[in-house]
This record gives sequence, C-alpha cells and structure tokens, in this order.
Amino acid sequence: MNRNLILSNKIVDLRNEGYSFQEISDILASEYGIYKTRQAVYSLYKRTGGKIQKEDSDIEDVINVMALKSNLKEACRELNEKGSNIKYGKAYKIFTNHADRIESMKEEIIVKIQGYIKDKAFKSLVELKEKISYKGIVIDEDILLEYYYK
Repeated sequence: MNRNLILSNKIVDLRNEGYSFQEISDILASEYGIYKTRQAVYSLYKRTGGKIQKEDSDIEDVINVMALKSNLKEACRELNEKGSNIKYGKAYKIFTNHADRIESMKEEIIVKIQGYIKDKAFKSLVELKEKISYKGIVIDEDILLEYYYK
C-alpha cells in the first residue's frame, strides 16, 4: 500500500474517532513525524473520505438492488438511471464479494412480504412491488413470486 493511501486512511480513522483537523495534524507530527497543516489534513480527508463513502454507498446499492433483481446488468442500468454511476465490473465484484449480505437482504425482504400479506397492507401486486423497493427500483415480479412461495 502506498504511503499516501496509508496516511489518508489514518486521517479518516482519526476523524471518525472525533478528532479535529488540528488535533489530527498534531498527532501526525508527534507520533509519525509527518508535518501537515490542518488545511492539508482537511484536504486529504475530503478526498479520501468521499471515496470511502462512495464505495460504501455503491456496496449498499448493489446489495439492496440484487435482492430485488435477477439480472446484474439490469440492476446496474436501473441504478444508473436513478443517479448512481456504477460500472458493471465493479457491481460484479461487489455481487461476488458480498453474496452473504445479499442473501441476508433477501431474507429480510421475505419477512417483509410475509408481514404485508399477514396485515393485508396492500391492495394490488403493483402496490406490493412498490412497497418492496429500493431508491424507486421495484422488485422483479418473478423474484417477488419466488419470495412469496418461500
């Protein structure tokens, strides 16, 4: 791992622990012999922190949408229509690395569906599909039926 990435991750970790940018600057100087102004620390944090948040957002998007869809390419297309900017290759990597979380999300959706059915909380299949949605992306009908019969 390169030095700048290690430094950036350390800054993000310290900031997430509640340290101010000046305190982080002081820690870097005293513990690591790295002298950065608080403005430089802030700049590194914003660049790295944003990337980490974007990565987490992409992971959550793929996990949630793949619990609703049967086709990864279609899921990517719909996510991108809703404002995401995720490429198929990245989505595939997330899909394969987080299969267990996708399965957990599917189980949560099955419980929701069972609750909606028990409570008679919908009047039509369209309304149920809208209730089981993520960022305006509705569940595929074949997936909904699969979950219904589990």
